Amino acid sequence: MNINIAIDGPSGAGKSTISQKLAQRLGYIYIDTGAMYRAVGLYALNQGRDTKRADEVVPLLPAITVEISPATDGQQVFLNGENVTDKIRTPEASIAASDVSAIPEVRAKLLSLQRETAAKNNVIMDGRDIGTQILPNAQVKIFLTADVEDRARRRLEQLTLQGVNTTFDDVLKDMQYRDKQDSSREAAPLACAPDALAVDTTGNTFEQSVEQIYAVIAEKLDNLQKIHNYKPHWFFKFAKGLLKGFFKLVFRYKVIGAENIPQDEVVIVCANHNSLLDPPFLGANLPDNIGVMAKEELFRIWGFGKLIRKLGAFPIRRGQHDIAAVRTALQVLKAGKSLIIFPEGGRFKSGTEVKGKNGAAMIAVRARVKILPMGIIGTFKPFRKMRLNVGKPIDLSEYYGKKPETSDYNEITANLLRVIGELKELRIEN
Repeated sequence: MNINIAIDGPSGAGKSTISQKLAQRLGYIYIDTGAMYRAVGLYALNQGRDTKRADEVVPLLPAITVEISPATDGQQVFLNGENVTDKIRTPEASIAASDVSAIPEVRAKLLSLQRETAAKNNVIMDGRDIGTQILPNAQVKIFLTADVEDRARRRLEQLTLQGVNTTFDDVLKDMQYRDKQDSSREAAPLACAPDALAVDTTGNTFEQSVEQIYAVIAEKLDNLQKIHNYKPHWFFKFAKGLLKGFFKLVFRYKVIGAENIPQDEVVIVCANHNSLLDPPFLGANLPDNIGVMAKEELFRIWGFGKLIRKLGAFPIRRGQHDIAAVRTALQVLKAGKSLIIFPEGGRFKSGTEVKGKNGAAMIAVRARVKILPMGIIGTFKPFRKMRLNVGKPIDLSEYYGKKPETSDYNEITANLLRVIGELKELRIEN
């Protein structure tokens, strides 16, 4: 499994220098997307073009090649074969980079190269929209920021060391311009991804910032490794076999559409929910590599909470936006484990009209996984016939790479509940 680390943030936050240092420390490849845009902006400036106008910049794109090469003294940037590492760091190139990055055709030209590299390697990639647009499935996302005056001072020191003659006021104006430009542009604006961790380095030295962010990454990677390397305990397998035998004997159930259950593909399993026995019933009939999102109250029960954690469950606070639970869900999916989520948001008796919650839809789109709908048919009464009707996975790829509105998630959830409703209406005699 290749690890992708996305570091976003405003101009001058120290993304490039910190990312380079972290890449060296971790042994990852560093990809400076900002340098790519600076190179394109520099080329447009050299050709006398208005970098704000797409009609003047786009015709230049076929003649532009940008290459990034690692070196002992840092990353080297080549524009059409010329080393422009120092030239792209001037205030003029900085503003030009912000201008051209708002042009969709420029972004499209550089996007494929960035994603292709990340798919094949462990990488740290920094920029403005890495976690939201370029690498939405990055296992670690950080939004790096600092006070604008602090960022301007850092950039001035960097430019002075490079021999660039400028003033603090000019650099500060450049920062303020870029902040406004990057945050308000239509094409992939600067934004903190919902599952990213914001890190403020105001007042830090470079070394302090590196250590602060390294600690965040190390913790994330450690948790990810634990999830990825998780092997079902012998008790889990024993309990699963016991449960399956129990359900077979007592409820005489059958699985209909078992061929729709993917064995090697990560999915979100969604079903109707009217009993405490629903989660173990589903888990007994799914591959071992499964997690369950369960209400927080269950984890407060002495002994039981510890048990269900070992069996792959994690808590969610119902009735509020639980960002921590969403992040955990995304980590579980990215680590190769499927997930059980009940879109109804609670237990409801069969036939009850339910609007549903958008959590499953939102997580599925962000993680870029399919939803596997299931219908639990019958009630858990001894020796009554039960059925588990498995539908075909729902593909949500039309929403990938976009920013779905609430109305989109409402539509996905409504369709999901409709499919589940049809699955649970199957005649019990079948």
